[in-house]
Parts: sequence; structure tokens; C-alpha cells
Amino acid sequence: MGFTMRRDRLDSLFELVRNVAVESKEEKILVDAELRLSDLNEDLKRELELLMPFGQGNPEPVFLFRDLSLEKISFFGEDESNVFVVFGDGSKRVEAFGFNFRKLVETFSTVSLDFYRGDAVMSFRLLESGFSPQLLAIDIKPVSTAKWESRRVEKSHENLMKGRVSLEIPYHLKTRYLLVLEGKVKGKLGIVSLTNATSQNVFGCLMRYHTLNKKIGYVNSLFDRDRDQSVVVFTLAGFLRTLPIDEFELFVVNEFQEFLEHLDNNLVTDFLNLVDRWPDKFLILSSSAFDTTFLESLGFKHHCVGSPEREEFFLSDQREHFRLEQLRTIERFALVVSEKRLVPKIYGELKDLGVFIYHGAIETEKKIKLIDKIESGAAQRVIFTSNNDGLPTYMKSDVFFYDFPLSLFEIEDLLRRRAVVNLCYSKENYLQRKKELELLFPNEETIEEVLNIASTVKNGNELKERLSQFLETENQGVLSTYLRLIETSLNVENTQSRMQNYMWRVWEGKLERECFERCGRILMGDVREIYAFFQSRVKG
Repeated sequence: MGFTMRRDRLDSLFELVRNVAVESKEEKILVDAELRLSDLNEDLKRELELLMPFGQGNPEPVFLFRDLSLEKISFFGEDESNVFVVFGDGSKRVEAFGFNFRKLVETFSTVSLDFYRGDAVMSFRLLESGFSPQLLAIDIKPVSTAKWESRRVEKSHENLMKGRVSLEIPYHLKTRYLLVLEGKVKGKLGIVSLTNATSQNVFGCLMRYHTLNKKIGYVNSLFDRDRDQSVVVFTLAGFLRTLPIDEFELFVVNEFQEFLEHLDNNLVTDFLNLVDRWPDKFLILSSSAFDTTFLESLGFKHHCVGSPEREEFFLSDQREHFRLEQLRTIERFALVVSEKRLVPKIYGELKDLGVFIYHGAIETEKKIKLIDKIESGAAQRVIFTSNNDGLPTYMKSDVFFYDFPLSLFEIEDLLRRRAVVNLCYSKENYLQRKKELELLFPNEETIEEVLNIASTVKNGNELKERLSQFLETENQGVLSTYLRLIETSLNVENTQSRMQNYMWRVWEGKLERECFERCGRILMGDVREIYAFFQSRVKG
């Protein structure tokens, strides 16, 4: 039996056959063995080496892995039909690439925001550094929660809409819970943090699980970016400035312990009054222990989720005496930078070493190619940006944290990588960061002087030049902040309303500086005190 068709339709037929062959669950794939992720070890590598060379007539072995959790998924390629996935089984993770998975795009749209479990069929290439898996087939189904150490999370979630619920979840599980929560909430989800530093942290953590064609909103004292999205991150000042109570189904109060440290602040007390007034709208979330007396006085029930066991980590004190030249003697390293504007300068000094740059803003396809290079061992020296896309767990090397961070979470995120984290920042870095904060969050007198300058200048370029001279900076981020301040203030004719507009920035700045100074007191202290501080926070 056969059939005929026009030559110009052959490409369409081939494409259809490829898609059906790869994606159809009815397709029979010959599996060599059923394994667990823990079986991917040196013993298996030696056994496979005996079967080499692989090629036509002797293909790479194909293995079935059952009941894996799908921890991350990203699509790439011209039509986004290729996929990068991360599987886990609770004790080990594996990253795999797959090609021509069109139906997965339909299933997840851009990315899985709920957690899925299922079976995966993969073939493996052998590299010097280990295994390079390719996904051949996948059969997955959604589950209500990720793999939690405790059933209490599920119970707490069931009671969520009953109001007045507080959850204490270890930091490394918090992002997973927020992703699960996003899939559960039918309307819009808002996440409120005390400061921009904490808001940027949760924003970056969530963006790790999104491709570039899905956005998360961000609102602070000045900016309203993508507020129409289904998930929006707010600073406290941004929330109170916009008061979007009716727009959202649920608000998560992120890292509530930070709010408790500022109960004498008017913004915090105003916010907590709103929480008390609309308790069904708010879920309290924290990643470290705190005194729950205040919450209990508001009628909230507190639940602790996760294991109390502490995770092992290592710190090395390289402060004040670290120099980039030291990295030239190290074969494999991860240099982590908090201030992203420093990356081009650092790269210029180290590029002759064949160093790579990894950050959250690069295109998904380029990011996946770089991940493959890191995994295969081709990229052994990499510059990462912190608080944005995280440090890939398979970068098996010492971590050098180069400059002073804006938040403690940037350090905490790195300490879970089970490598030595070298603290390389200096007092000069700290003072520079402090000066930048003072510029980004000016006092009333400075804002009034800036508004006076703006009222006498009509040309945009001249205004930028005058601002740069007055503020003694060419930092474009700082200048754009002042231009936004001018735009939102001078467009208001009423003097009182104009002051109200820019006072949000002043009030937000007070909190930013107080939190940063606390961060400085901890991270500029004795290394033993730093270790003790994080030991109480870095839980397994």
C-alpha cells in the first residue's frame, strides 16, 4: 500500500511525521532500562564507555525515569518548539534538552507555573564531565503542590481563603510556593515587600521560572511597570501609593519579619491597619523565624513548614584584600556581581581568560547554550549577576561574591550552592552603595532644588546635563529616576498634591536606607558573626 502527493507538500509531511513521532504518547519507544536519577554515576559511565563508540547502528542508550518532578521548563528556537527542562527526584537534579515538542508549548504556554510530575524517556551522550541527556518523550500531569517536607503546606493552602494565615517557609522553598500559589489563585496575585531590595529579590527569583515573553509587574514609589499582569510585585510604598485592593484576589506579604522590625514607621503601621481591615486579602509569608505575638494579636494563625535542619555551607573572608588578578590562577570559578553595571568592566579585565557572562536578561536560547557549555565543562569561568537569575547549581566551583549587595538574600541564595562562598567586597564598596541609595532616594530639599532646576529648563538634553552636574553623577539609572520624579511632580498644579507625589519617594527612601544599614552592620562585621547569622537562616 502506498500513496502519492505533490512534491511541494513533502516538507509539511515530514514536519507532521516528526511532531507525531516525538510527541505522541502512543508511540512505542524502545527503552534499554529503567533507572533512577541516582543511577547516573561513575559506575554507569564506565559501563556505557564499554558500549562505545555510538553512532549509526549503535545509538546512545535510552532510559526511562519514573515519577520525576518537573522543576523548570523553558522553550527556545524560532517557533519555541525546543525545550530545556530540569527534573528532580528529591535528592538529585538533571537538566535535559528536547527538540520538536510543540504540544508542550500548548500545555504550558510559556512556562509551567504549577508543579508537575511524571515519567521521562532520555538518551545520553557521554562527556568528560559526565552525562548530557536529551529528552525523547515525556508524560506528565499536574500536581497540587511541589515536593514539600511537610503536608502542612497543603493543609495551610486549603485554609488560605479563610483568612488570617501566616506561613514560615524556608527561603529555598518560598519561590516554589509562590509559583504554586500563582496557579491556584484565579485572579491577580500581588506580592508586597518592605523595600525595593527585597522586592527585586522576589522578582528575580520568580523570573527564573519565566521566559522572556511573560512579564511580571513591578510597582514602587515612582514606577508602575506592567501593572496589568497577573502577578505584580509591590514595594510597600508602591502598594500604599496605588492602593490596588480591589484589583487583586490575593496579596502575599513577603518576608513579614522585615515589617516587624519597623513597627514605628508610619507606612508600616498604615499597611498593617489595612491587613487587619481586609484579612481575607492577605497571606503572611516569611523565610525565617520571628516573634508571632503581634500576628496572633491580629488573629492570624502561624504555620511552620519545612525541615528545621540546617544546610551545610562555607564562607571565606576575602574582604578588603581580594583582587580580580587572583582569578587568573584559578582554573574554575563563578564570579558573582550584585551591581550589574560593573559587569562590562570586569569582563574587559578577564575576557582573555575565555570568561563567559550569565545573567537573566540574555535571550533564553543563548542562556540555554551557555548552560550546556557550563554543564559540559566548556565554560569553566563565568561571571554571574546575583539577585536576578540565580547561580546554576551545576557550576561546581568556588563562588566569589565581588561587590557589596543591596540585600542579605543575595548572599543567602548563594550559600545553598554547597560550594565555598568567598566574600570579596570592601568597605569602599559598601560606602559606594550607600551613596547610590542616597542619590536614588533624595530628601525633600534635594527634590525641591531639582524641581526648581527643571522649571527653568525646557530642553530635555539640557535638563539631563544640568541634573548630572547638580547630582555629580552620570549614572543613567539615577538620572532616569529624577526625570520620573520631575514628570510626576511638575504635571500636578496643586502644590500640596505635588508634594504628596514626591513624598512617597522620600518615605520609601527612609526604609531603604534603614534596611541597608542593617545589612551593612551584618556583612561588614566579623566573619564568625556573619557565619552565625546565616547559620540561623540557611535551613534545609
